[in-house]
Amino acid sequence: ALSGAASAASGFIMIGAVGAGYTMGLTAVLMPLGWFLGDYIFWTFFPARINQKGRNYHCETIPEFIGYSSAQTNEPFVRKLLALICVAFLGLYAIGQFLAAGKAVTAVFDFSMTKAIIASGIIIAAYSAKGGLESSIPTQFLQALIMLFTTVGLLLIALYSGQGPMHILEAIQALD
Repeated sequence: ALSGAASAASGFIMIGAVGAGYTMGLTAVLMPLGWFLGDYIFWTFFPARINQKGRNYHCETIPEFIGYSSAQTNEPFVRKLLALICVAFLGLYAIGQFLAAGKAVTAVFDFSMTKAIIASGIIIAAYSAKGGLESSIPTQFLQALIMLFTTVGLLLIALYSGQGPMHILEAIQALD
């Protein structure tokens, strides 16, 4: 679960959420609350039913599952189209992750964006070559722990240096 969460949110948390908070102000707090509620509803009510149907259809991938479940028959065109869509979206996701990593590395180490993206790509390729999914799970677990501790730590620092939640809230409202 931590690996999946880290993978799903890494670039967004590092770059997107900070940018949303900067541009939207206090209303950006509603975004993670909606995200949490949507995740909670989905993971509470749907996985068991989806898994059971997947086992009934002998499906191992989402395109295969949708191809079978749309008409309860094997639809090769639907499977191939959905597989292509998955590859396209995963490619866009990967581009977003490389850009987020590049921006973070550029900010921390003062690299050019191109060098930062190449360095990030080399690191990702190295741990993927080392063991693929087997090595990415511990990496993403560590990433999730770092994000968790950093978030909690920064919250505590903000509360301390901001003289409590009410002063921070007033300062944020003044920025809106």
